[in-house]
Amino acid sequence: MDSSINVHIIPRLGSRKLNSVTPIVVERFLDELETDGVGRGNQVNIFRVLKAVLRDAYGKGAMADDPVRGVQEPEYVREKAVIPSLVYVKKALQAADEFLALEIVMMVGCGLRNGEARAVNINNVVAGDVYRAHEQIHSNTHKPAKLKHRKAGEFREVPETVRGRPTLPRQERNCRSEPSLVSEGPPSS
Repeated sequence: MDSSINVHIIPRLGSRKLNSVTPIVVERFLDELETDGVGRGNQVNIFRVLKAVLRDAYGKGAMADDPVRGVQEPEYVREKAVIPSLVYVKKALQAADEFLALEIVMMVGCGLRNGEARAVNINNVVAGDVYRAHEQIHSNTHKPAKLKHRKAGEFREVPETVRGRPTLPRQERNCRSEPSLVSEGPPSS
């Protein structure tokens, strides 16, 4: 929310007086976002923040007319997910370095998300065949962070892949100098 306000809303609308923001101004604002290449998903989020702020101001009497009445919210249509074929995954494993190969194995075999696969740790293997994801590597900071859509301390358990199972202990031996990185490359067939 703060980034929407600081990065998009204030630079474009911050110099305007509140009562000068009309539905036409809001529509132009949305057009500028589109022109600047802001993705549809972000446009929806930015518009919702702006709408909440403006509706709050209108509700408190700071504006004579509703500034978002009649403004159509940007539509975000998710792209259909593409599941890679086994042939594609095998080629990716052959081309990948040892770190990326582990990520691929953990994503394909266990269903981990990208950031979760980057944070794989031997200590999170429980009951021999279950992997417990406690954290992820944040895409912007590249540092460990709490899992998305989970409260601090919550985790996500996934079944460990048969191919990945023998890989993790070998990776632990190879990564003693960097315990947060567990990697050895693709398991042999």
